[in-house]
Amino acid sequence: METGVEERLIIKFVRTGKLRISQFPNLGIPCEKCGANIKSGRLCGKCGNSLVTDLQAFENEEKRLTEIQGNDKKNTYYMKDEQKG
Repeated sequence: METGVEERLIIKFVRTGKLRISQFPNLGIPCEKCGANIKSGRLCGKCGNSLVTDLQAFENEEKRLTEIQGNDKKNTYYMKDEQKG
């Protein structure tokens, strides 16, 4: 049944809470990454889990690089230049 309202506007209403999907059991909104039909949020479970995994991998890599840089500083020797004071 057509409402005369653009699909993107209905999706916006659902995402902002102006329209509740619970009142329309056959209505769903697309996942912003893969387009799968979801009832709430912006991402489906699969895409959400993938994002969390990617973020954890990024954080682990950042931590590893920080540790490597910290180890480099431990092995660096500095000398005072008496001429510069």
